[in-house]
Order: sequence, then C-alpha cells, then structure tokens
Amino acid sequence: MSDFILQFGNSVPAEKIAQALSQRPWLQGRPIHTKAYPWGQLLLQEPPGAKHTPCKDGDILVGCVGRPRFLSRSAIAEPKNDFCNNLANQWSDTADLKVLINSLTGLYALVKASTDRVVILTDPMGAQPVYSAYNRD
Repeated sequence: MSDFILQFGNSVPAEKIAQALSQRPWLQGRPIHTKAYPWGQLLLQEPPGAKHTPCKDGDILVGCVGRPRFLSRSAIAEPKNDFCNNLANQWSDTADLKVLINSLTGLYALVKASTDRVVILTDPMGAQPVYSAYNRD
C-alpha cells in the first residue's frame, strides 16, 4: 500500500524516509514525491496506475493513497484520467469538505499541504487508516 508521510521539523532527512518507503516489498517501482515546507516535509508514494499522480501547484501539493474515484462523470474535468488534478480543482480553501467527500467513492486518504496548512481527509468508512507518531525530539 502506498503511503504519505508528514514530518513536522526536519529530524530525519527526506532521502532516508524515501529510501525506507521504496524498499518495501512490491512497492519498489512506485515514484516518491517530496515537498519541503517551512513546517517540515511531505513525502508521498504514488498509488498504482497513472491516474493518481500528485498535483503540485506552487507551494500546494494535493495527493492521495488508496484508490479514490469520483462518483459522477460530470465532476471530472479534462483530462479525465487525472484524479489529483481534478481533486485539486474542486478542493479550494472554501470548499465544503462534506460535499467533496460525498462526491467520491473508494478506499482512500487524501492530503492537501501548503506553506500554512495541512488537511487530511479519509473515506467515510475509515478503511484507509491514517496514523500519527511522535518522538521526544
């Protein structure tokens, strides 16, 4: 299963985290995207298939793990096979997140990160878990 990791601070180099992600069984070939922020960094390992490549626009990164899909074809703009770009177009800072979640199906965790905030959404059943861990540093 692909993952994304948010690290607040910089206690572990991004290269070390990416190496650990890429060495897991059956995940070696999946691209890993890294984005540095003043608060830390985001690393995201792509889900399988070309439809879920993260969308990067300036300091904003919108990505997913799992296999989310839009319920309605009318919610999908061109190109139709680019989930994260379509998601980014609908996930504005003023978007109603309940409406956004209700427009999706599948098992997923979504992330939108920028210089000043991080938002994580999971599928309503919570089938794609999101964990947090802390250290003393």
